[in-house]
Amino acid sequence: ALNAKIHADERVTASLLSIGDGLTLARKR
Repeated sequence: ALNAKIHADERVTASLLSIGDGLTLARKR
């Protein structure tokens, strides 16, 4: 259960980081 939660958190953080990078790139453009 803990491993599943950790993996889920990593996926959420990764998706948030990717979205953040996209926003920063859009702002720079």
